[in-house]
Amino acid sequence: MAALNARWNFYKIKKIFDGGKKCENDIFYVVSLTSYPRRYKDLARTIKSILMQKTRNKYEVILWIAKNDIDELPNDVVNLCKFGLKINSCEDLRSYKKIVPLAEIIAAGDICPVGVIIADDDMNYPQGWLNSLIEDNVLYPADVVAHRVHRIKYLSNGFPDDYMNWIHSISESGIDSGNFATGCGGVLYPTVLLKRMNFNINVIRDTCPDGDDIWLYAETRKLNSVVRLATKKIDIFEWSAAQSSALWLENCIQGRNNQQIKKYWEVCGGWNKR
Repeated sequence: MAALNARWNFYKIKKIFDGGKKCENDIFYVVSLTSYPRRYKDLARTIKSILMQKTRNKYEVILWIAKNDIDELPNDVVNLCKFGLKINSCEDLRSYKKIVPLAEIIAAGDICPVGVIIADDDMNYPQGWLNSLIEDNVLYPADVVAHRVHRIKYLSNGFPDDYMNWIHSISESGIDSGNFATGCGGVLYPTVLLKRMNFNINVIRDTCPDGDDIWLYAETRKLNSVVRLATKKIDIFEWSAAQSSALWLENCIQGRNNQQIKKYWEVCGGWNKR
């Protein structure tokens, strides 16, 4: 925490003198995240770690908060608007708040980034995290790029194996149709891909309301795109205070991911495995 505070103080001073310049061109990206009151305690320092990223490209940071929760945002988060944070209110779509409203304004033509990076609200993103995703996007503009990727294993009947039996946190680079991006490490979706994705809220709520990673993977495969593990390894860790309320406790340990995958396959007919 002390190191983050020192970096932040330096960042504030630098921003005063040079306007926070941190890019070399006008191609821009959007980093999108969401949160809710139980996670507000650590939200400011997560956002600070994102705002301080040094990249060759411009980027915006947008925080999406449910309308009923926005009045509870602490001052240390609201004050970050002075340093470039944008805060938008939206319908309470749970973890989908960080992707669906943004996809809608992109589809409407209000903004047109090259790519969208979704991030979690309980992580410390070290320097180099964002630029590594962007560098891979430049090299592989059609691929989804993620810092944390699992490899899906399938049963003999073709149905996905139990989530806990997948190969977790793979280390080999390259692409594979079974590569499954997890949002906690940050995932970059090319805008050209995101604009073609279907976000049917009724179906989402019926199949995987807490599994945005599942829905996004399925849409990626339907569009014949693939997930690529980021070339540069970046160590990312969670703020301990937020872990107790993290969605993974329910989705992984309590088997919620398996339930949502099963429901998705029943309703939507699965995804493209090739």
